Amino acid sequence: MLWLVRKSGLRRAYHSREKEAEAAIADAQTAWQRRHDQKIFKPQVHTIVSDLRWLRVRHPVLIDDAYRSPLCDEGIDGFLRTLRISGFRSYPGWLVGWLFTIDRQVGFVLWEAHLRVSAAAADKKPKDRKDRIFSKEKPGSI
Repeated sequence: MLWLVRKSGLRRAYHSREKEAEAAIADAQTAWQRRHDQKIFKPQVHTIVSDLRWLRVRHPVLIDDAYRSPLCDEGIDGFLRTLRISGFRSYPGWLVGWLFTIDRQVGFVLWEAHLRVSAAAADKKPKDRKDRIFSKEKPGSI
């Protein structure tokens, strides 16, 4: 079962795989609110797109990034099927950057990928230099 939720004033509808109508409406409203909230990051998304297209930044975009975005799962699956690139779990960032020219909603996916890559980079970031120098632990020890 698939629910198609429309909101007056919006060009696109939201496809929800929820079982109940109320849950489908709530799912759509949450996604629409997330899209609205992410509009403030539009300049950063354009920078990310440019960096990926011209290989200034290289990282994969995962299908999980798409499913974490405020896009509906059915729309994501349909977009990938239409382009005949469904079935993959990871896509090169430069390719997804160029797909942004086909559909601007790809920016939501790129933003999620950016958040994932940024979080991973922050986790790998070394602690304060003084802490490493005066630490009793050897580098690489647990």
